[in-house]
Amino acid sequence: MLWLNGDYLVVSRHFGSKSREFSSYFTAFRLPELILGSVYNLFSSVAFPTFSKARDMGAEKLRDSSLKALRMLCLFGFPVGAALSLIARDFITVWFGGSFSDAIRPMELLGAVGGFAAIGFASGDVYAAIGKPRLGLYFTLVGAPILIGGFLAVVDHGIVAVAVVHMAVIVPYSLFRIEVANRLLGTTWRQSLSALRPAAVTVAGIVALALPVRLGTTHAGIVPLVAIVAAGVAGAVGGLALGDRATLRQLAGLGSGAVARFR
Repeated sequence: MLWLNGDYLVVSRHFGSKSREFSSYFTAFRLPELILGSVYNLFSSVAFPTFSKARDMGAEKLRDSSLKALRMLCLFGFPVGAALSLIARDFITVWFGGSFSDAIRPMELLGAVGGFAAIGFASGDVYAAIGKPRLGLYFTLVGAPILIGGFLAVVDHGIVAVAVVHMAVIVPYSLFRIEVANRLLGTTWRQSLSALRPAAVTVAGIVALALPVRLGTTHAGIVPLVAIVAAGVAGAVGGLALGDRATLRQLAGLGSGAVARFR
């Protein structure tokens, strides 16, 4: 709970639970938590039995399942995180109003952090599946004090600084988890980076098309919001078309299959 909500504790204790700063920080987390958090939790509910079954089928099957989980969850998390950062200004203004403009910059940072957190969720249930559930506890026992300590060290500088701490801790923490998973499962950094390739090219496409739209609009509103989303979708498809057509064909097949079920 300290790992997940320690920032709320620090911000509310420092500024007050009814302060403008706490309200803005809480608001900045709403959409990332709703979209990213919901999917990550749903993934975790099925990851453990899936990894356990793969382990029973052999080490190679477990490695394949782990890399597939990393690939698919990051293919969701990275692009959505980037998109949330790009629409933060317009979403906050349209949905919550201009009085919550202080939430914009934290949401831009937290969206990116939330996307990167997919790496940790992709590997978290592997430890339990291979009979090493204590590893997750050890990571939290080390990581939570570092995270809380960072919040306490910078909270005087405001909620943007608190959001920066998330970035400074979660990114190296997620990379460390990849290293641990590689050592436990026998996978390599080359395989892990290959699994992250679809997510990386998708984000590159989103940024290439949606960022200029975001920077080119000076006033927040529903029209810029729609334009950024449309550019982001086009960029995501374009990034996959140029960087990983196999994944694009796979996603197209999954989409067609989903549509066919409702006919």
